[in-house]
Amino acid sequence: MCGEQGGDSCSALPGASLVSFLELCFRQQNRRKRDDAQTLQQRKGPKNAYRLSDDPIRPHIAAGAGQQTEHSALARKLNSAKECPPRPCRKGLGRTRSSALTRQQIVIHDGGPEYFDPIGKTNEGCGRADWHSGTELSSAGLQTVAPRPGAARPGPPGDWPVLARRAPNPRTGRHARRFQPITRPAVAAKRRFAFRTHRTLARRWYRGRGGQSVAVATDERVIQVGGSLYLRSAQLEDSGRYTCVVNNSVGSERASTSLLVTKQLSAYMSPQVQVVDVGKTALFNCTTDGHPKQSVVWLKDAQLLTPSSRVRLLASEKFLKNNLFYWLQTLKIAHVERSDRGMYQCVVSNSEETAQGTAQLKLGDATPVLLRTFANATLAPGSAWSAQCEASGSPAPAVSWALDGAPLESSPGGERVAVSNRVTADGVLSYLNVSALAPEHGGRYACSATNAVGSVTHQAYLHVIGPPYIKPMQDKRVVAGTTVTFNCYVTGYPISSIYWEKDGRPLIDTHRQTVFSNGTLLIRDIRKVDDEGGYVCVASNPDGDTARRKMNVQVMEAPEIDPILVKSNLQRGMRIHLTCIISKGDFPVSIRWLKDGKAIPHGQGITEKTIDDYSSTLSFNGLAVNHSGNYTCQASNAAAITNYTVPIIVNVPPSWQTEPNDTEVVLGSSLMVDCAADGSPMPRIQWKKESPIPVSPFQDIHRTENFKVLENGSLWIQDVLLEDKGYYVCEANSGIGVTLNKGIYITVHVPARFSTAFHNVTARKGSTAILDCVADGDKPLEIKWHHANRLLKPDHVKMDVKEEKLDFGLRSKLTIKHVHRDDSALFGCLASNKYGSDRIEFHLIVQENPEPPFNVRLINFSSRTANISWEMPYDGNSPIHTFIIQIKNVSGSWDNSRRAAVSGTQKKASVIGLHPAHSYQLRVLAENSVGMSNASDVVSVTTTEEVPGGPPRDIQIKVRNSEALLITWKPPEIHLQHGEITGYHVGYRVRNSTDPFHFKTYEVIPGTDLQITLSNLRKFTEYNIVVQAYNRAGAGPRSEEYIASTDEDVPGAPPTDVQCTALSAYSILVLWSPPPVKEINGILVGYRVVYHALSNWDDMITMDEHTTIENKLELLDLVPFCNYSIEVKAFTRKGDGVPSRPIFCRTQEDVPGEPEDIKALVMDSRTILLSWRAPKYPNGRIKKYKVYMRSIDGVGLDRDQYDLPSEQTYYSISHLETHHRYEFWVTAFTIVGEGNPSRRVVQAPTNHVPARIASFSESMTVAWKEELRLPCLTVGQPAPLLHWTKGGKTVQGNRHVQINSEGTVYISSVQSTDAGNYSCSAENVFGKEEIVYSVSVQESRSKGIPSAPTDFQAASHSTSTISLSWLPPPSRGSTVKGYYLHFKREFGEWEKIKIPAHESHFTLKNLQCGTRHQFYLQAFNQLGQSSPTPTISQRTQGSAPVAPNIFDLIHVNSTSISLNVSSWGDGGCPITSFVVEYKLKHGVDWTLVSNNVKFDQTEFLVLDLNPETWYTLRMTAHNSAGSTIYKYDFVTLTHSGAIVAPELIVHSGYGQGSLLNDLGIIIPTVAALVIIVVSGAGFFLYMRKKQEMFQVNKYGEKPSEIGLVPDVGKVGGCESDTTAGGSNGCSGMMSSSPHESVCLPTPMRVSLGRRQDISPYATFQVPNSMGSEGAVEGVPLTMDHCPQGQPLEGVNVDIYKYGSSADSVYTKICKTSQYDDDAVDWIPLHSLYKSHRY
Repeated sequence: MCGEQGGDSCSALPGASLVSFLELCFRQQNRRKRDDAQTLQQRKGPKNAYRLSDDPIRPHIAAGAGQQTEHSALARKLNSAKECPPRPCRKGLGRTRSSALTRQQIVIHDGGPEYFDPIGKTNEGCGRADWHSGTELSSAGLQTVAPRPGAARPGPPGDWPVLARRAPNPRTGRHARRFQPITRPAVAAKRRFAFRTHRTLARRWYRGRGGQSVAVATDERVIQVGGSLYLRSAQLEDSGRYTCVVNNSVGSERASTSLLVTKQLSAYMSPQVQVVDVGKTALFNCTTDGHPKQSVVWLKDAQLLTPSSRVRLLASEKFLKNNLFYWLQTLKIAHVERSDRGMYQCVVSNSEETAQGTAQLKLGDATPVLLRTFANATLAPGSAWSAQCEASGSPAPAVSWALDGAPLESSPGGERVAVSNRVTADGVLSYLNVSALAPEHGGRYACSATNAVGSVTHQAYLHVIGPPYIKPMQDKRVVAGTTVTFNCYVTGYPISSIYWEKDGRPLIDTHRQTVFSNGTLLIRDIRKVDDEGGYVCVASNPDGDTARRKMNVQVMEAPEIDPILVKSNLQRGMRIHLTCIISKGDFPVSIRWLKDGKAIPHGQGITEKTIDDYSSTLSFNGLAVNHSGNYTCQASNAAAITNYTVPIIVNVPPSWQTEPNDTEVVLGSSLMVDCAADGSPMPRIQWKKESPIPVSPFQDIHRTENFKVLENGSLWIQDVLLEDKGYYVCEANSGIGVTLNKGIYITVHVPARFSTAFHNVTARKGSTAILDCVADGDKPLEIKWHHANRLLKPDHVKMDVKEEKLDFGLRSKLTIKHVHRDDSALFGCLASNKYGSDRIEFHLIVQENPEPPFNVRLINFSSRTANISWEMPYDGNSPIHTFIIQIKNVSGSWDNSRRAAVSGTQKKASVIGLHPAHSYQLRVLAENSVGMSNASDVVSVTTTEEVPGGPPRDIQIKVRNSEALLITWKPPEIHLQHGEITGYHVGYRVRNSTDPFHFKTYEVIPGTDLQITLSNLRKFTEYNIVVQAYNRAGAGPRSEEYIASTDEDVPGAPPTDVQCTALSAYSILVLWSPPPVKEINGILVGYRVVYHALSNWDDMITMDEHTTIENKLELLDLVPFCNYSIEVKAFTRKGDGVPSRPIFCRTQEDVPGEPEDIKALVMDSRTILLSWRAPKYPNGRIKKYKVYMRSIDGVGLDRDQYDLPSEQTYYSISHLETHHRYEFWVTAFTIVGEGNPSRRVVQAPTNHVPARIASFSESMTVAWKEELRLPCLTVGQPAPLLHWTKGGKTVQGNRHVQINSEGTVYISSVQSTDAGNYSCSAENVFGKEEIVYSVSVQESRSKGIPSAPTDFQAASHSTSTISLSWLPPPSRGSTVKGYYLHFKREFGEWEKIKIPAHESHFTLKNLQCGTRHQFYLQAFNQLGQSSPTPTISQRTQGSAPVAPNIFDLIHVNSTSISLNVSSWGDGGCPITSFVVEYKLKHGVDWTLVSNNVKFDQTEFLVLDLNPETWYTLRMTAHNSAGSTIYKYDFVTLTHSGAIVAPELIVHSGYGQGSLLNDLGIIIPTVAALVIIVVSGAGFFLYMRKKQEMFQVNKYGEKPSEIGLVPDVGKVGGCESDTTAGGSNGCSGMMSSSPHESVCLPTPMRVSLGRRQDISPYATFQVPNSMGSEGAVEGVPLTMDHCPQGQPLEGVNVDIYKYGSSADSVYTKICKTSQYDDDAVDWIPLHSLYKSHRY
């Protein structure tokens, strides 16, 4: 018990485990001072310390009243396990269920100790009880903790032991370090009832190895305390899968967990600083340790290193160091570049931690690089010249200058040539400056940068203008047989030629010598006899100036060494000598010996001796290992130095460094046998193993999973097996001398072990049970039996033990007589020898009849099935193989009941074959191999309705039109209806198509005919029609498919590929292709070709039409050279289809007609002016006019015809005879030829010339704002007086109307007021004449673009169609060819449809139900489109879904409800989906059941509810018109199916006093009543005027179903929420509940500025900017409001509105429209922001 402070007692429950008890004791003293915590040490090494800290989740182990802590790491017996530290328990907590870990990950880190309890802190109070025998660890082994006297043993008989399971929780996974202890408790939890105390509960841990479960062997490091497994100093190899098996007399259960032992990650790079020359190779080694390692990455300068062909990561290798394994990875950088310098990092990481190693790469000596150079130059003498040369390298290079190969330095004082160097950030910058150039300054300048690594040179030429000059050349001494080059450096510019002479003769190119034009002489294989002598270089320029310079050449021979012979296979101690002989070369010759490129030191046992002037000997008195190397004989003279090198290799046979010895190892552990040898060359170590094959007694050991030969020659065997014992040989061989070998024998000791860890033994009650325990292992073996964790005594009354020695081990048999239920227990057989121990568990199971199943309950049911479940009963220690379910009618007897059998592993079953709407009783029995149990408790169920069992009858189909079919039918047979038929689904699809059926729903209205019209069908198309009935349970079977065809219609598309070609001036050929087959809409009868000629003005045009059945037609009798507009349309028996787009063709030209009129006017006594009008029918382009004349009086003519250009319509003819008559006429010409002549006129010149007008009267049409010219060309002598009038009034010249000197009236911009008759009169003394122009003004000239249609209106008549009407535009001379209808749905994209010109009505089909659409219209013809009409909007019919009443929707059960989703009204638009949520009625959080319940789902279940509990159900229904949210309150039934009484609502303050006693309340109340009466009267009159009625239940149903209680507080409210366009019955109604929907009674201005609390997704009504439907632009934003009342303050609006867009959710204000057809344009504020429509 707990300490005596506080007077409260606490003791461990019977059978509590030691770990649980210790944890309990610690929790009760977790507030004690820190210094009370003691440290519990393990004695195995410093890293194995285990500390019980003062962390409140780690247990402290206290002993006795003295509070003295044991320090023997649980190896000593605990003085007491019953008392806790003196800290009182908390009162009143009682027992709670304990939980155990199942399939949970446990992670151990390498680090400090930690106690980990995977069960967690689920128990409160004094601690956690697992209701089985507890144990504690003592020096004597496992000892039972006796239960407290008088402790209660709760639980009915037959309880089943089950390990409590819980879902994995990643937050409960704890990390512990390697070398730290870890505890795994295994706790058996009670299931509903506690375990019987007389059933012994045993626990055992197993570990997975190689696919098998092996019992965990306990030792000093691995300890099992009760159900807890304690591992001290956790090792990496402890990782694995652990399983805890719990057994008692009635069964077993197991739970598994994964253990991952981790080691802290580390990374080390070597070398940490590396200096590498450019071009060399750099290697970095990264050594990593730790576990687990998930990734190793390399970084350079904190950036990810990308491998390439030059930068490579070598394969990882595992190596052993200090008996620990490490991983090594190498980074190799070949041909190091300057960019490679920097910091390198090797980063190793896992999910918990990261470690890194760092190293630096520095560049060593780098070859110089030139950063800046100079170029060739040509300068005049006296000029200044400067050159720069910048170089970088490591170390910093020295920069030098040379001119023609000779070093160049500053001249004394730097007067003419100056060289200077300075150090920069990038390197060394050198300057060469020449202040005044002279001819000798010309030549090849070289800049060289040199450091210890190398050098680099740049050369360029400087030419100084002047005569040639050859710089002095030194005499040369060269080596015979080599190739030499002589340079002749010439200055001056330009130079025409440079050549060499020898012995007075110019040198030419031969096979040995080459003369280059730049003055270079090349001689190959130079010879003393032929090539020695004087050489002269000659240079000249174009002016003939010549320069000469001589050079003497002496040829010398280099030394030549004969081959030096060396004996092969040199051994230590041998004597040899090396002889070096110089066979050729000029004297004197010097000879010296080198070893490995260096002088041979003294005292090495090597003697050097010179024989004569040309030979030397190197002697070795006795060869040693240090004599190995490369020896060089070096001969030198004045000509050259010659080397000859030979290798000396001294071989040493191998010898042992570490000799292997015989070894013993325990089975399953790891073994390392060292073997190492030395020699020259280094010997190779190879291991061999004894072979069972006689021919080959030993076989080579190759690297395998458990065998490995390490680099140092050691043999590593991991997890030693029994077959690994035997003889092994280690061989060392270097190819020199005798091979070393040493044989050893490896002995494998087998610890005591069993082939299996667990074994079940079954026995019938009253029989004898035998437990057979066979152990294997090295002898001697010892076997001990344990029962209930106690050592079995040999003198037991019922139990007898006998042993038998075997060749491979020991057998022990335990016999138990007359077994009964209490003998079911766990028996342990423990075998041990000097190499280890093992344990096998025997589970003795005494079998009997099972107990009946319990907790039988109904899960769910339907019309013909019922699903039940039950809990597993006590199986009598024999598996239940069958459960038998008995079913009977309520009125029947169990003797005649139906039976169904299911597997004994099942805990639920589905009973089928029931009848709809029937009541049944069910019970369950269990059966095992022994017998059958009694029956369980009885469960009652009443099945639900079922979908109709048959299709509708007598289906008739009638054709309405080309797009509609009328379907009629009769209901299914009565016995197949299975309930009230509430509606029908009529499906249709195109015949022979693979598309699914499209369905329309018909809801049954009593007294109406069963018929429906299918509209918007394809024209002239056959359809398959099916009809199916549905009731509250769902839809029944479909009828057979009926075939019907829609009526024929006009073609819906024009002919395609319409073309035309002019055949002549009077005919055009028109060609086309038929319309698409699917657009013919009937039987094609023929084609109509409609055509007309185009005029300059849009006058009324007569359309010509021809009909044909072919795909071509020739149009005849056309007007020449005329443009024709041609359209083709197909027609069926129903009429003409859509015409094609107009095409235009022009007929060919013809000869023109005669000029329309002609005048001949006398100008003087010998001149006549001839004028004429162009032909009325030009029939082409007029090319010219020809004027003809003849003399009537016989006077001769110089010419009788004149050719005039086409633009000239008058001509004066002179030199005529006075008073002689002449006849004139005119013809016109086109490209075809001459046309008919004009009428002939006769005129004679006279002396008296009357006033006449050459212009003609005519009617003119001019376009508005065009220019107008009215010519009035006159003749007469004296000059006539010209006078213009309009409408009888004189035309006065002004800014608008001008009259020029020739009498022409000019109007610059014609207005409509300029139309009228203009008269021009000319008069003199001899005569007078007048012409009249009739001018009309039109809106446009021959552009012919029509104006916009008028009176554009829209109306909706169905859920998917909108009808549009308009008036054609005023003609104004233009012709309308058709209309373009533009439309879009709200928040959609604009679409366009073409409508024929003769239409003034159009119905737009297949629109989205219940959605607002916008429209505008444009007229068009072949010349263009009109301006658009104002945009109008209209909504298709249909509204948001309509919520049903609670009785049609919900069917209540004890733990579930069934939802009849088909009871929802679709508002005319098909419902797409439902969202179902629920919560406790007075709760806050909603539970989402599903957000995608389909409308065609017959029944939807909401499960896992609590009996006798009030809930609120919230359903959201979506369709294209919007969404509706409705809430329902319901209460579930009791466990027995009884109805729960409704809640009693008591208003606060009820009965506390009378209001009549308070005048301060009476007077305001009376005034308020008067106001309410007056307002109610006004409201009544208004409602009567609007003729609005509330909808009532059409069937007059009453709340009769069980468990459904209507919420009277919501009647008449706005609880059913719909979107705009739907009706929710909230007009003018106020809600008394602050959580119900309300209507705002007056407009409220909403300012969009400075409001920070408005949600960007709130929705307001925006006035239509186009002014349609009574909306006026500029009206402020207002909320919709009810027709009367005052503003409500503090009312909480709780209506949820959703827009028609499926992607957005908007909150809207409840709307009561003033007019039934008001359209509300709702858009979200975020859309306003996007479109800037504020």
